[in-house]
Amino acid sequence: SPHATLVTGNIISSGVKPKARGVAFGAEAITHNWTRDKIEATEAAASGMLLSNHSYGIKSARVPDW
Repeated sequence: SPHATLVTGNIISSGVKPKARGVAFGAEAITHNWTRDKIEATEAAASGMLLSNHSYGIKSARVPDW
């Protein structure tokens, strides 16, 4: 979604424009749709993922607390 894409850019942008560098500009993003998010995050964590960002762009009350 546009929201998730914007958040990903805010996190990993390399700074083509010097003032537009992301907070983790040296990081690599792997993106997925949200239909298997819990399974995908669990598998990625088992393979060494350190951080998972879930930017769904929906009301937080609709997101489970796991």
